[in-house]
Amino acid sequence: MNSLGQLLAFGAGAFCLGVTLTLGVIFAMVSRHSHEDNSEGCLGIFLNLIGLSLAAYFFFVAVTN
Repeated sequence: MNSLGQLLAFGAGAFCLGVTLTLGVIFAMVSRHSHEDNSEGCLGIFLNLIGLSLAAYFFFVAVTN
């Protein structure tokens, strides 16, 4: 790591990835134990995709900075 910006971007990417994986586990458990149609739903998938793309962006910024 050359600069503080890279360190902050990597930390933000790791934080986003952790939050996304935690939300993914929560939504998976909720969908597994719901009695309706056992699907995760669009909200869970949408939130996970946003979190993953944000983490990928921060990792990209950390690598290219």
